[in-house]
Amino acid sequence: MKQVNIYTQSSIKALKPQNGAIGYRLETETSKGPHTLDEILKIQNATAHQSELRALIEALKRMRQPCQLTIFTESGYVAAGYESGWVERWMQTGWMTSRKTEVANRKEWEELHSLISRHTFTFKVAQEHKHRKWLQSEVEKKAKEN
Repeated sequence: MKQVNIYTQSSIKALKPQNGAIGYRLETETSKGPHTLDEILKIQNATAHQSELRALIEALKRMRQPCQLTIFTESGYVAAGYESGWVERWMQTGWMTSRKTEVANRKEWEELHSLISRHTFTFKVAQEHKHRKWLQSEVEKKAKEN
C-alpha cells in the first residue's frame, strides 16, 4: 500500500465563522524521488473546526486508491474525532451527541468519513514539518486576496 503524507493548514483560528483560506499538500515517494500535489483555496463563513475538516476533505478528494496516510494537522479536533472514537459513536447514535443534540459540523464529518474510511491513517497533531512555513504563508496570502 502506498504511503502518503497529508499536510493541512487553515488561516482561520477562531470558533466564530469568518472568511479565510485553507491549504493542503500531498506527498509521496516515487522511484524518481518525492512527488507533491497541493492546493490553496478560499473558504467563506467557516469556523476553525470547519476549515480544518474542509482542508482534509479537499486533500482526500485527490486520492485515487487506498493508501497508508500520515496526516499532519494543527487540529486536535479533527484527530480526536477518530483517535477518541467520536466518529464511531456518532455513527451508532445517528450523529447525535451524548446530550442528544446533532453533532456540530455533521455534514463535514460525514463527508470526511466517507473519504477517509478506505484508507489506513494516523494523525500527527501540531508537529513541526518541512511544509509548515510554506503552507502557512500560502494560506495567509490567499486569505488576503480580494
